Amino acid sequence: MTESYAQRDESDAATVLVVDDEDDTREIFKIYLEECGYQVRTAATGESALEQLDGDVDIVLLDRRMPDMTGADVLDTIRTGPHDCRVAMVTAVAPQEELLSLPVDDYLTKPLSGDTLVDVVAQLLTLDSYEETLSEYHRLVRIHERLQSNTRDRPSMHLLDALADERRAVEQQLEELRAQLSDELLAKTAISDNHVSAC
Repeated sequence: MTESYAQRDESDAATVLVVDDEDDTREIFKIYLEECGYQVRTAATGESALEQLDGDVDIVLLDRRMPDMTGADVLDTIRTGPHDCRVAMVTAVAPQEELLSLPVDDYLTKPLSGDTLVDVVAQLLTLDSYEETLSEYHRLVRIHERLQSNTRDRPSMHLLDALADERRAVEQQLEELRAQLSDELLAKTAISDNHVSAC
């Protein structure tokens, strides 16, 4: 389990939306996740899930097969809507080729242990932090390189040194976050070391 997300204050706890038409599955997932400090919402149908989806939801655990709307239908609505959240598809059958083409961040096969469930949620949250930090790193690289190449109105060395220090600090954060991510998840999301080394 990724320690940075294992225990969180209620005020900054990530919110997970569990979508499954099986009462027992929803309740078990809710218990596991709340024990690790997450805020948990549950929905028995796709329609209910979409009604509960808002900007506070960080992760959606989405059952693939439901009676009213399939997981794929709910996923399509999420991806075409305004909400930016991670989605892990949960399926009781072996993944088929069609599942691989769905824009999910991960998928889980039932039955799964509580440790696996919590670890996947933590990994997806770490992935969010990684991508945000990566974006900040690229921003700093662009600014630093533009200032260095400005020969007409060259900035002070103090400013350049400060930017270089900040860039190194963010790069260190990236390395630490990447070390927490599984190779499998990195491969699925096409994130690799060259994102930093190419900058």
